[in-house]
Amino acid sequence: MSRRPTRIATTAARDAGAWPALVEDVIAALPDALLVLDRSARVRAANPAAESLLAMSATALLGRPLGALVGFDAPLLALVERTERTATVCSAHDMPLRVPHGAVIDVDARAAPLGGDAGVVLLVRERSGARRLGEQIERLAAGRSLVGLAAVLAHEVRNPLAGIRGAAQLLERDGATESRDLARLIVAEADRIRALVDRMDALGAHGSARHGPVNVHEVLERVRRLVTTGVGDALTIVDRYDPSLPEVEGDRDRLIQLFLNLATNAGEAVAPKSGRIVLGTAYDPGRRLRGARLPIVVTVEDDGPGIPDAIRPRLFEPFATTGASGRGLGLALVAAIVAEHGGAIEVDSAPGRTVFRVALPAVGVAT
Repeated sequence: MSRRPTRIATTAARDAGAWPALVEDVIAALPDALLVLDRSARVRAANPAAESLLAMSATALLGRPLGALVGFDAPLLALVERTERTATVCSAHDMPLRVPHGAVIDVDARAAPLGGDAGVVLLVRERSGARRLGEQIERLAAGRSLVGLAAVLAHEVRNPLAGIRGAAQLLERDGATESRDLARLIVAEADRIRALVDRMDALGAHGSARHGPVNVHEVLERVRRLVTTGVGDALTIVDRYDPSLPEVEGDRDRLIQLFLNLATNAGEAVAPKSGRIVLGTAYDPGRRLRGARLPIVVTVEDDGPGIPDAIRPRLFEPFATTGASGRGLGLALVAAIVAEHGGAIEVDSAPGRTVFRVALPAVGVAT
């Protein structure tokens, strides 16, 4: 049986007035999610890391049964029940946990009884945190490299392409019938390549970005109108916004392009006449990348068939595409814009539900 200490040794204990504030600061700074549960497994307290893990504010968490948040058949709830039953510290490693926004993550958890009828304190650590951080850093680097590559390729390809097209037009005007047909084919292919180069050129145009306060909901409403105009009534677009969000620090036009690409991809993935896209926003105070706070989280969700396993590792690379007509630059551009804003992007996908989450810095929120 584990023995629970009756007090914590600290120099701050000499100053009774400072002790409660210090305890609150320590709990708030914990990198692991901390939940205090009563005897009915209802949440009595939650730290910022718990808000981040469960994608809910502490106000929304308080009073909620743990089972309602993670599932009444969740191994985490069984761990809490075992702790209450045995009155000992219990641990579990590499445990699957379905969080409220639907993703399944692997966690390590440790539960300790508070004594008497006080309940249980629960610590949860996401095992994939380091892996996800590594993926975000790789995407940032890939996005920046892509910008430079796109600028070079656009410059090097556009000039000779114009010469090829001009020569083909001369052949079309002066040649025989067979030559004219071939010349028209060359002109058509040159135009197709030029369109591709123009799309790549958009990746290299980020040096002129003008960052400032941006209302992300105005951006998403513009995206909604653009997507709706393109598909008419064939698609249902739902919004789940947090209207209290502060403004994003970013470039409005770039952000429109970012979320338009994600929403367009979602529209192409869902069923033609019964598909559904959900645009959402939330405030997540615990999200960080390389020490920078990224509390504004925008989600683009669809109910399509999901992303094939074969393409997931290179989803944000140029020319990686699942669409028959796509050229595979949409998500590469998304990664480049996210990198330009110092943000982070991740994706959860399964048949019937794919969610892209973009985390961005907020105006007036210190790192």
